[in-house]
Amino acid sequence: MDKGTDAKNVLMGKVIPVKLGIIGCVNRSQQDINDQKSIAKALEDEQKFLQKRYPSLAARHGTAFLAKKLSGILHNHISKCLPDLRRRINTLTSECEENLYKYGEDISEKKDLFIFNILHQYSIDYCSTVEGTSDADLEVEDEKLGCGALICKGTCPGIFIPDKVFKNLAKKEIRSFLQPSLDCVEKVHEKLRKTKDKCEFKEIKKDLIRFPNLSDRINEVLVELLADRVQPTEDFVKSLIKIQLDYINTRNPEFRKEKLELDLSNRGDKNGEKSSRSESPDHSSEDASDSEPEEDDSNLTAVDIENCNIIQHLLKTYIEIVRKTIEDMIPKSIMSFMVVFVKENLQKELVKKLYKEEFFDELLDESEEISFFRQKSLAMLIALEKANGIINEVRNDQSKYCRQNDL
Repeated sequence: MDKGTDAKNVLMGKVIPVKLGIIGCVNRSQQDINDQKSIAKALEDEQKFLQKRYPSLAARHGTAFLAKKLSGILHNHISKCLPDLRRRINTLTSECEENLYKYGEDISEKKDLFIFNILHQYSIDYCSTVEGTSDADLEVEDEKLGCGALICKGTCPGIFIPDKVFKNLAKKEIRSFLQPSLDCVEKVHEKLRKTKDKCEFKEIKKDLIRFPNLSDRINEVLVELLADRVQPTEDFVKSLIKIQLDYINTRNPEFRKEKLELDLSNRGDKNGEKSSRSESPDHSSEDASDSEPEEDDSNLTAVDIENCNIIQHLLKTYIEIVRKTIEDMIPKSIMSFMVVFVKENLQKELVKKLYKEEFFDELLDESEEISFFRQKSLAMLIALEKANGIINEVRNDQSKYCRQNDL
């Protein structure tokens, strides 16, 4: 304004009423700028001018008061926006952290340690699944690896009593146990192979998805290890059957006990027949004459028929003893040669075949897109953390400003 103008009514808001009021300031003129008048000198001259021309209004006008007033307005605005701004930052921070977890951390500087941890955790998770579901998935206990149902097919009755014939009939039945036993091996092998698909791999699932090459190679090593154990297991199962075939152990305590009871029973029957014949000879002759036509038809004497019944009973007894032995040994053999071996050697095999520096880049190859989004999310997270720090500083400054105003 020009010299001589009275701006009191304007400064008091009587001419132009505004919501926040009017604050008058004395700025440097162009001549002052040309003369390089300092800001400090300008502020000092401003206060002298206000005290001289508008003493009653000087305290609520001037650049210093304007700065204080604007600072208060800004703080009030921040106070209103701060909670919502904080919520937005926290939400974005959570999203960035989730994205970083999904994309995974940068492992360019620690590939060896990362791969070892993955192989170690994979082995633990797989073996835990096998151990935790051995009864349900592998059916070791409930179905005894299927051997009980597959092997227990019944036996054919023998016909003649000679020892050689008995052994041949027993071997024929024992040979029938081989294929069901081998089927058990294949069944468990298939169950173990499918177990990897049932594993949740909670701790490393995202890493296996992130690095498909690593996941595929781990699965290949596991499948190869399982396949390599099939032949040794089958060979041992065959040896168990061969052991039974090579020696028909008629001296088995259980078999001998059964045979002894049968002999005693037959002796008792014969003694009863002799006493019956001595008391009634006429009837015995009639019985003998009645039995003659049957002997002619079948070409078997009463002794032959009795021997057939004996060998049939003994053969069933012996085969049942062998069946129980096979049914017990086959699951144990499969567990030892395949299941337990895989559990004990899986991690060693994974490390042996995959933990090689020349494979690291190939196994940990990820798309450029994932790398780009990870870097972007990381930069955003850093910016949000800085923003959160600034908000905390503003809140602290605001608290100080409020306390000063109260004073």
